[in-house]
Formats: sequence, C-alpha cells, structure tokens
Amino acid sequence: MSEVLKVPISYFFDGWPGDAPSAPIEGEHSELSDITNFMASTDGITLIQAFVRIKSPTLRRQLTQLAVGIADQTT
Repeated sequence: MSEVLKVPISYFFDGWPGDAPSAPIEGEHSELSDITNFMASTDGITLIQAFVRIKSPTLRRQLTQLAVGIADQTT
C-alpha cells in the first residue's frame, strides 16, 4: 500500500505509541494521544476486543452511554 501511495511505511503509524512525538498541530489537544496510549494498553486492548465481540449495536451504544455517564460522574 505504501508503494502505491508513494509514502513511507511509517506514514501509516504516525503518532503510534513508541514513535517520536510529531510536532503538534496548532490548537491540537492531547486527547488523541491519550486515546492512542489507552488503545495500546493492556486494559484498552482487552476492552476493545470484548466490545467488538458484542453483536448488538443497541447494547454497544448502551455500554458506551454507561461509560460516558460513569466518566462524567468521576470528573
């Protein structure tokens, strides 16, 4: 794919945990970095693997709303 698009392979992994941080875009929040770091953590991987096994879109949406509600109560 990198050959077809004529970009280095590293292009697809820009900002991936372990990479040297790229220069932040003006006004960019570190939320994307927080998400990427969580997704690479053991808890993040476990949560994502379990979540994608849930076949019901309604149940996935309800779980998302539950997590948002819990997060809102703890901030």
